[in-house]
Amino acid sequence: IDKNGQVDVGVFSLHDQAPKVEFTITNDGEQVLSLGDVTIVSGDGFEVTQPISKLLAPGDETTFSIIPDNSESGIFTGTLSIASGDPNDNPFEFYITGRINARPVIDKLIATPDHLHYGKPLTLTAKVVSDPDGDPISFVKFYHDLNGDGWTGGDDDVLLGSGTKSGDDWQKDGVDISGWKLGNNLVLARAWDGYDWTSPAASTTVEVV
Repeated sequence: IDKNGQVDVGVFSLHDQAPKVEFTITNDGEQVLSLGDVTIVSGDGFEVTQPISKLLAPGDETTFSIIPDNSESGIFTGTLSIASGDPNDNPFEFYITGRINARPVIDKLIATPDHLHYGKPLTLTAKVVSDPDGDPISFVKFYHDLNGDGWTGGDDDVLLGSGTKSGDDWQKDGVDISGWKLGNNLVLARAWDGYDWTSPAASTTVEVV
């Protein structure tokens, strides 16, 4: 990191486990380096931990962290200052920015019809797909969940395709159900935002008779 430089620490999920970004301080000099506190000069939306070691021999390193507050979505920024015994870089300041991102939401998934015979087309509609941050929805994908576990991305999930946007809804027409088992079949939908974060899976049941 350059002095007075800027660091984008990334995107973190709203309400997930508290995120932490670790920074490393290395003594590249030939003398012992003494460190003071890391302080927040300006900004909010995050906390800092202090360096583990305050005296660094030449070549030694230590770490400190920032911990963003992910209780609310939005952008956080701030300037950090590291006090030290370095006569050339005391204090060492730099600027950070990051984002707490809320995942998209699908209100519900509807199958039309919800029971049908082989050879009949199926339409799947993800209703009222939205993003709490106001970010645009990139796409919505629909899956046939073969093992019925409610998750997507495994070998037991068959991608049925992406939907077409219609207002706040996303729809997939002409889904081929050939090869589906007789009885109830679990179908899932997930939405993606521009940060490639996904919604929880919305689900519905389609009965093949």
